[in-house]
Amino acid sequence: MTDGPTTKPIPDDAVVRRQVILGVVAGIVFVAILVAGSWLIFGRTRESAPRRRDFQPAQVTTATPSVEPTVTEEPTETAEATDTAQPDDADKTPEKTKPKIAFRLGKTIYVANEDGSEAEALSTSSEGFYAISPDWTKVAWVDKGTHQLMIKAVDGGEPFVAGNVADVRPVWFADSSAVLFRRLDTAESLAPQVLRVPADGGTSIVTGTGVLMAAGPEGTLVIGPQATEGVAARRVEIIRNVTRTPFQAPGNVSGIAAGKDSVLVAVHEPTDAVGIWEVSFDGGVVRRILKGLPAGQTGSIANLTLSPSGKVLAFAAIGDDGYSRMFTMPVAGGTPKALSLRRDAYPLGWTSDGKSILFIEGNQVQGESTALLRVHPDGTSRFMIVSGAKL
Repeated sequence: MTDGPTTKPIPDDAVVRRQVILGVVAGIVFVAILVAGSWLIFGRTRESAPRRRDFQPAQVTTATPSVEPTVTEEPTETAEATDTAQPDDADKTPEKTKPKIAFRLGKTIYVANEDGSEAEALSTSSEGFYAISPDWTKVAWVDKGTHQLMIKAVDGGEPFVAGNVADVRPVWFADSSAVLFRRLDTAESLAPQVLRVPADGGTSIVTGTGVLMAAGPEGTLVIGPQATEGVAARRVEIIRNVTRTPFQAPGNVSGIAAGKDSVLVAVHEPTDAVGIWEVSFDGGVVRRILKGLPAGQTGSIANLTLSPSGKVLAFAAIGDDGYSRMFTMPVAGGTPKALSLRRDAYPLGWTSDGKSILFIEGNQVQGESTALLRVHPDGTSRFMIVSGAKL
């Protein structure tokens, strides 16, 4: 018997139905998976897209920043409002001028920050006294060679010039509106005239007669003495607004300063009157804050320089040897504190915070090294600002 072809058994109806059902279920599951996946991918993206439009990423740019801030039309939900925005017509507070100092280095006058940084040349000037305005915007100086007073803005421009000026340090009004200077007079019989000139230029006006001049708060001016010898060497005039009050000092005057409530006067002779006196604005002597000269000193007191608060006085004792030595003392009275480490020291003024005295140290006439320094009234925190700076 030979083998024939093999045949598969024919499934019955129940088996067929079961296979059909399983196929349908598998198809339904497959379609559901496809739908769910499409929803997860495309449906969620479309739902979150509007939120993404609110986000505005920063853009890198090389353009110069604008002065005005950029305003975003559609801020994000996390953005917070600030109080820096100002309406176009709002009052803007001007930027405060940074405190400055002036000094001479070589044959040039410079202006710099109080610590000596960012120094910039202002003008050529080999000799002559100089002073920076209380608001640090201008410098006045005397050109010793031409006998001219020059006033120039710190930020540049052409200087204003006034002629026939004596080589004494110009004095600024407390509000920086004008400068006092002394006229150069060749006739010895004439009392030296003190004039004032507007800081922005204009006509010089005779303010009084005197060898010395000082300016204080609220427009107070002190001028005098009218001479260096005789009775006129004691005559001083206090000017407040339109009121002029002459007074006779206890002795020959060698220094003056104007304070908030009174005037200080240094007397160098007669011997029993030597010292520093406080005088009221009506010309009455209030008291004597220093009797005689500081210990070990001879000569006279000069260059009275009041602190911004008016509570501390810096001054120079000019010895019989011709050298200037610097001291400080409370205006209320007390023992003077010696601040000079070398024989010559000349007070120029105070730092803007009133904590330190600015001064030039060294005798340039004799070829000694000089420098601009600052020091606290008690002698501490001595700091050299500019080596080589001079009067």
